[in-house]
Amino acid sequence: MSFEDQLRETLRQEPAPADFRAKLMARVQAESRAAALPAPWWKRRLSLALAAALVAGAVIPAGVLEHERRERERGLAARNQLLTALAVTNSTLRHTREMIRRNTRHS
Repeated sequence: MSFEDQLRETLRQEPAPADFRAKLMARVQAESRAAALPAPWWKRRLSLALAAALVAGAVIPAGVLEHERRERERGLAARNQLLTALAVTNSTLRHTREMIRRNTRHS
């Protein structure tokens, strides 16, 4: 068989099966119905992105505020410890000064 004969054989028209049109129309209708139904909100990228942004917008500020509150508490605790240490140092210095005065008067 020559190339031209093979080409003619390949390109020869054959009649479509009897139920081809019915199957094709049923498939087109099924696909158009499926395309007409919107996807659920959790399957849409924009909806997921908005939901993630809302969650991040709620969680991140709360986390920042909690961090700031803890830092403020740590700062107040450090301030109180410093004031206590200064009070003890002041008391010790007074006591030491008084001891020096007493010892130098008697000598």
